[in-house]
Amino acid sequence: MERRAALKGLAFIAVGAAILPHCKSDPAAIKFENLSGLNTENQKLIQQLSHAIIPVKGTEMAPTMPSDEFILMSVNDCYSPEDQVKFTKGLAEFTALANKKGSDFSVLSPAEQLSLFESAISDQSSENLKMFAKTTKDLTLRNVTTSQIFMEKYRAFKMLPGTYVACKSMS
Repeated sequence: MERRAALKGLAFIAVGAAILPHCKSDPAAIKFENLSGLNTENQKLIQQLSHAIIPVKGTEMAPTMPSDEFILMSVNDCYSPEDQVKFTKGLAEFTALANKKGSDFSVLSPAEQLSLFESAISDQSSENLKMFAKTTKDLTLRNVTTSQIFMEKYRAFKMLPGTYVACKSMS
């Protein structure tokens, strides 16, 4: 009787292990539900763009939260639905602009990445593309400049305005 129960349990485990790899989904689509059409390639592009704006990856100034997650979380949670649509349309336009260069954004040199970004932020580009570029730049700067490491080491910020010294000589 116990052998049947053991074989039945083993069969359930084997079937579950066979089905489990086919059940995964795109994590970006689940995490940022207000940003329609967002996939892992777009998230990787935003990550590369934020590193092109401020190259802090691998340095002591790198914030604890990655810039791409901070940008997408901020746009997903704090921006109006109209601005979210503009951001995703601008992301699509920036992807098309990067593909016009003939290669992937990550293959471009840092100077070419910055020139592509500056062309996206210029006055000749569309409203959606400008909104995407300015939002990405502003949120990348905010993520880095409000991190604990940056505030303590580069701004000499202290949580308290001053310390209280009870026993201090008057002379």
